[in-house]
Amino acid sequence: MNALLVALVALLAAPRPPRSGRELLRQMHDRYAGHWYGTLTFVQQNTATHPDGSTEHSVWREYAAIPGRLRIDFQPGDSGNGALFANDSQYTFAHDSLREATAFVHPLMVLGFDVYAQPLQRTIAQLEGLKIDLATVHEDAWHGRPVFVVGARAGDLHTRQFWIDKGRLVFVRMLQPGRDTTKTGDVRFEDYRPVGPAWVSARVEFLNDGQQRWLEEYSEIKTDVALPEDAVNPYGRMGRIAVYGLYDLIRPYVITPRTGNSTWPRAARLRTISPPHPTPAPTASPYRAGSPRSRACRTAGLAGSCR
Repeated sequence: MNALLVALVALLAAPRPPRSGRELLRQMHDRYAGHWYGTLTFVQQNTATHPDGSTEHSVWREYAAIPGRLRIDFQPGDSGNGALFANDSQYTFAHDSLREATAFVHPLMVLGFDVYAQPLQRTIAQLEGLKIDLATVHEDAWHGRPVFVVGARAGDLHTRQFWIDKGRLVFVRMLQPGRDTTKTGDVRFEDYRPVGPAWVSARVEFLNDGQQRWLEEYSEIKTDVALPEDAVNPYGRMGRIAVYGLYDLIRPYVITPRTGNSTWPRAARLRTISPPHPTPAPTASPYRAGSPRSRACRTAGLAGSCR
């Protein structure tokens, strides 16, 4: 009798399955709100696998300020090459010069991190802007664990969709049509490790029609560490391009007007710049041509999440 009572109480206390993706996003947000880490740093070992089976390796160092800000330094660190994600935009640098700017909502940042630290309505708006059907949700299994799938009906493994671990309420998978729309891009967050009450994935896989094309393996993972200016200033010779205050510093030069490949203004070191009224970022190729990840992403067909 006692066992039956305990089971009944557990059943009543368990959250009911979400009726929509919006409700699931609310559950994710509420589970970790105030408990998710605010900063994240790690070293990223990359392996690009080409169709002929050959591989190419690279190393990046990354710094995130959650929600919505990520800096990537392509190693060696003094090369001046890397990328910044902030304010729903992406900025690419080569040899200490701003090379490309594009409007871009990074779905992996939104689902893997930002959902827990930003207002729910912003997450919903970002994902709806990516044309994910938040009204459609079903249950499935992944690596032996139950998951919620948002964006596609049961059996559809091609329409853009994201998968959420039912117990932990963390993002584990995204499927979507590739650049070649007859193929399916598949991104997987693997090797989740507990970080206090939160989680961090230490391995991310990018596949195209079941073939792995890009692999990210993280080490030296640290959370909630201070990001002083010398740590968040990715390109010192270009001024204070940092995850804090990035919008104020970068938008006046990138957006109005865009100056192409001009070097970052030295004056940005000396003053704080008030941004103009927001205008759309220019559409451009977000990664420098020929970079390992650019080639890997084209091969994998992951246009929507591997820019």
